[in-house]
Amino acid sequence: MESGSEIWHSIAAHKWPRNPTIGSILVTVGVFFEVTLSIFIARGAKRSEIESSQTISELNQETERLRKEAAEANLAQAKIEQRMKPRMVLGPESERFRPLLDSHAGKDLDIMVFDQHLPETMRFAWQFLSLFRSANWNVRIFEPIGAQHRIPGAPLVLAIGVDAPVELLNLAAALLDQFNELEIECSVSPNSFGEVGQLWNATNRASAFALVKEEPLSIMGRKCVSPFRIQIGALQLVPTPPGKMLIARIGPVTPPKHSPQK
Repeated sequence: MESGSEIWHSIAAHKWPRNPTIGSILVTVGVFFEVTLSIFIARGAKRSEIESSQTISELNQETERLRKEAAEANLAQAKIEQRMKPRMVLGPESERFRPLLDSHAGKDLDIMVFDQHLPETMRFAWQFLSLFRSANWNVRIFEPIGAQHRIPGAPLVLAIGVDAPVELLNLAAALLDQFNELEIECSVSPNSFGEVGQLWNATNRASAFALVKEEPLSIMGRKCVSPFRIQIGALQLVPTPPGKMLIARIGPVTPPKHSPQK
C-alpha cells in the first residue's frame, strides 16, 4: 500500500523503482513466504502431533491388553497351583476331623489308592491312615492291580457300601463339608460297592486289588468288606463336573425278571 503509486509509476515509465521501494517489495515477498512456510510447518506439526497421539493411544491400548493377558495368565497359573498343591488332612487340619471320627471309634475303613504311581496320592493315603488310626479306627490300604474297579467321582470319593448304617452316610456328609472348607475336591457315593459284611474275596474281586497296609494288624487278617471306603485318585487340572450328593439311602437295584420263553 505504501509503495503502490511508485510501483505503478515505474511500470508506466519502464524503469526500476527506487531502492527503498525494492526493499519494501523484497520484505513483503519474504514475509509472504515466511508466513506460508510457517503455515505448512504448523500443519505438519499438527499432523505429526495427531499421529503421535494416535500411536501413543494404540500403544497404551496394546500395553493394557498385554497387562490384562498377563494378569489372566498369572491368575490361571495361581488357580492351577492351588488345585495341584498337595492335599493335607494332618497337622492343624486334623483337629476339624477329630470330633467326627472319635464318635465312630472302632469302625472299619478301606482306603483304595488309584494312580498310586504318583507320590502325592500315596502320601495322602498314609495321612488318612494316621488320621483314622488316631481315632481308633481299623484301617486297610489297597492298591488296584489289573482291572480298574473305580467308583466315578471326584479325586477323593467317600463311598458307602450297600446296606451300610445310615450314620456312616451322615458321617460322609459331615466330612464332605470339612473337605470343602479345605478346598479339597471331594464327592460322596452311597451304596456304591458290594454288600458289607460279606467276604472280600467273594464280592470285591481280590485279584484286582492288593493289600498294602493294615492297622491294627490282625493275625488272620480282616476278610470282610468294610462299609466305609475312601477312594483316592490323582489331582485333576479340570474340576470334576458338579453332581448332586445323595443324602438318602438308595436300595440295591433288583434286575427285572424275564418271563420264560415258550
